[in-house]
Amino acid sequence: MSNTPDRLTDDAITQFLRRRSADADPGLLDDIMRTLGAAPQDRPWLGLRPIRLARRTFLIVAIALLLATMGAISVGSRLLQPDLPLEPAPLPATPDAWSRVLIESEPGTGGVISLAAGPRGLLAVVEDDQAARLVASADGRNWTLVPADQHPPLGSVGAAVVGTDRGFLMVGDEVWTSEDGYNWQRLASSAEDPDLLEGRMLAAVAAGPGLVAVGSDNKAWYSTDGSDWSLAEVPPPPSEFFEREGYPAPTVDMQGVAVSGDKLVTWGAAVATNTAEWTMVAPVLWASSDGRSWTDVLDPQIGSLAAVAGGPGGFVAVAETQGSATAAPRDGVWFSAAGQSWERVDVFDSRWSEVDFNLVNDEGMLVKLMMKSAAATSAGYVAVGGDGLCLLGPCPSAEALIWTSADGRSWSRLPSDDLFEVRESGDTSGAWANEAVAWGSRFVVGGEYDGRPAIWISDSAQTPGGGGTSPTAAEETPAPVRTEEANAAGPSDGQALALVGNWETTDGDGSHQTMEVITLSNGTYGVTIRDDLASVCDGAPSTMTGVAEAGEPGTFVIGQPAFVCEDGSQPQALSGPPLEEQLKDLGFVYDFRGDSLHDSLGGLVWTRSEVAP
Repeated sequence: MSNTPDRLTDDAITQFLRRRSADADPGLLDDIMRTLGAAPQDRPWLGLRPIRLARRTFLIVAIALLLATMGAISVGSRLLQPDLPLEPAPLPATPDAWSRVLIESEPGTGGVISLAAGPRGLLAVVEDDQAARLVASADGRNWTLVPADQHPPLGSVGAAVVGTDRGFLMVGDEVWTSEDGYNWQRLASSAEDPDLLEGRMLAAVAAGPGLVAVGSDNKAWYSTDGSDWSLAEVPPPPSEFFEREGYPAPTVDMQGVAVSGDKLVTWGAAVATNTAEWTMVAPVLWASSDGRSWTDVLDPQIGSLAAVAGGPGGFVAVAETQGSATAAPRDGVWFSAAGQSWERVDVFDSRWSEVDFNLVNDEGMLVKLMMKSAAATSAGYVAVGGDGLCLLGPCPSAEALIWTSADGRSWSRLPSDDLFEVRESGDTSGAWANEAVAWGSRFVVGGEYDGRPAIWISDSAQTPGGGGTSPTAAEETPAPVRTEEANAAGPSDGQALALVGNWETTDGDGSHQTMEVITLSNGTYGVTIRDDLASVCDGAPSTMTGVAEAGEPGTFVIGQPAFVCEDGSQPQALSGPPLEEQLKDLGFVYDFRGDSLHDSLGGLVWTRSEVAP
């Protein structure tokens, strides 16, 4: 059921907005180009013969300044100010806040190994016996196989897909771009760009001069638009540390990137094998202020790193703690406000008992809790993985694991539920989560459920029910109920899908305004409006930029837009308070009946436009 008033008059919109009370964070203006990093790759040392972690691990920490490119929003001549902004969607901290979708595939195919969120929907890379497959979804519930001849080769282990404000990137030996996941164009390749011969890209993000990528062979790159890449200055491999332990110089692979405000952190691992075929692994974190040069910081407390996520107030790092003579290594979480100094704030506890430093399930099998990924929206953080994972392969006790935190310091585990574990008797392979991304105000988690690729998605409506199976193609957006039955389209679900797009309107003075709304990876919206005849600019064209917080289904508010007159003059309010004050907490309401947006500036009605502004 929509919360939108039946008659969207000025008074109705104002009353609707006044029901909300949380201020949007003006600092989010810096995050409009932020995207959810790349999919962490499987740790390269897991398949090596006996593994021994060094007593001292070599940790490198880094932060990069995100180049904030603000979206634009332009206004007409009539200005009103809503009293109160909308509050962001709540953190999905209970099973009823989630639903599960199984992507249609042959039994035993495998799970989702990579996820990306973009303005037009989601992309997932799915395991397969022969080669990884690419599937796309506009709503997170209905998934369609992208034909192999329509996308770049994925190989047997998949490729890193990255969401951007314009669509998707696929990085590896080459760089590809797509607006919708179905039509791909190559941006760069090693055949034309020799700097791409130096290593394989494993992760990328919109930052620095435009795009920043990290990858194998101790390499990082930067680019303004993705077509021409340059090697960044990076720290040397920690060769001296490895040599002191009797190992050769290690290889360094950087596996992911996270952004919080104007800071960026990338993480990976250094690996070396000695003549006795023992392998030593050391976590690595790098820091940069521009994406062109990187520095490192040591921290001996963190073991192997699984993921880093940037969110409200800083970064969280999910990693294995160092073991001791009296305690086995455990997966824990570290917090850092700026990425330079880290503090362990919590430990992820398994539901299984520990016997002689090992976790044991009800069948007496050795099992493990393993965290794999983390993501954040403006409401907080989510970390995902698996509990009860058998050390020698899949087993029935394995369950997908989701922890949530509002501040990155205090964490709570979602209770066990049918959504996250396979409770049928017989030969089952259990469930686990591999990847988490933020999509609008929601979280999307990819993994495996009883041998099939699975998606868990947090629902804005948070209605109880059960799991479902995705058809191969979507004609309508289903309502956000957890049921095995098909559901009719409704306004509560697909909030990001409903609001995202190109819009236009005509003001009372005859000026034409265009607006673009995109989803950002931290759970907000980037909004761009342009006016060809702005009264506050004495008739000159104008551009206003802002990041909007999502509230109740179909609503969003921009905390403090930034307004620019294109002729270089200063905008002036026609009457009343200064323009900046009048623009504060600019609100929009979506009318699903007419597929239109209504703003709080004077009841302007925005309709969809086929042409980008």
